[in-house]
Amino acid sequence: MISLYKTSPGNINYLLQNIFVFPRNKPFSNYREQSTFFDELGTLLLPSNVKLMVIDNISHHLRLAASQNSDIK
Repeated sequence: MISLYKTSPGNINYLLQNIFVFPRNKPFSNYREQSTFFDELGTLLLPSNVKLMVIDNISHHLRLAASQNSDIK
């Protein structure tokens, strides 16, 4: 998301302060990093008035993990 707003730092600051986007700075590097995030999601402290949370790049890593499992056909 940051790369979409490189030329509009005011817009990215507004979005990051008002919409919770995870991961904030770069996509998850691997399935383990993504899994760790979800394991810790229940302990994440968010303001009580949060209406929207965006979690990016989920399906890519799930597909990759599934493709590396030889039991899946």
